[in-house]
Amino acid sequence: RNENLQFTGNFLQLTGAAFKTDFTDKQVGTQVLVGNTISNRVTNAGAAVLEGLELAAQFRPNANWLVGGGLTYFSKYEYTDYQTTSTGAGEIARVGNCTIGYLGSDGAFTALGSSPIPFIPGTTTLRSLTCLLDRTGNQIEDTPELAFALNVSYRRPVGTNGSVMFVDVDGNWQDERFLEDDNNPYLDSYWVANLRVGIEASRWSATAYVENLSDDRTIKSAGTGPAIYASDFRLAAYNYNVAPTVTLARFVFAPSIPTTTFANLPRPRTVGIRFNYKF
Repeated sequence: RNENLQFTGNFLQLTGAAFKTDFTDKQVGTQVLVGNTISNRVTNAGAAVLEGLELAAQFRPNANWLVGGGLTYFSKYEYTDYQTTSTGAGEIARVGNCTIGYLGSDGAFTALGSSPIPFIPGTTTLRSLTCLLDRTGNQIEDTPELAFALNVSYRRPVGTNGSVMFVDVDGNWQDERFLEDDNNPYLDSYWVANLRVGIEASRWSATAYVENLSDDRTIKSAGTGPAIYASDFRLAAYNYNVAPTVTLARFVFAPSIPTTTFANLPRPRTVGIRFNYKF
């Protein structure tokens, strides 16, 4: 639900919004290994919530100047119900928790606890074990707690043919945010500002610009995926109970696939000139 307030005067305009979004079965993307092929898969998180505020302002002290800005603040941005099952060592390690159990014929998970591993009904085959992974309470990926933008514009007529000189400065800042719902790798906060100075006429314009004024080299976008190139096979053994007084050992030989993180390098400070002409 959104609540909006707006105040308008001769020189100042303020806009505010409070919002709350409840997700049910929020779609999340994941990658799985099917045979020797990596496949993208969409799964559902049980529930998530977004709460916060948005504020925007514009201030025009006179005909030449315009100052504007906006701010977004998330007071809550987390998964409120997000449990999945997995036997993948990489995913279990990323999430950092595991409740051992098994899936029944109806697909429902039952925690094993200290009970013996049960047999599949009507057979002498033990049920396969899996992990229940819980991401409940994790922050929603790619969501900064705070972000704001600022712009300052100056316009002034020059000459007698209707040409206008302009100076524009804009910048935006984002807080740190997690790459994935596992809340492991994250991106640092950053600030980027740009400058444009030029002259604009009815049929042509010339602009000198500087992008990324402070030459900020902070990584602003990245992603993760399975590192097949660095994978190997591991042998593990553990003891388990099949009856109150009977303990057996099980050996597992399976691939160990670590996670790789790839990043897009930011553009460095860039200086240039643009000319436009309308025919």
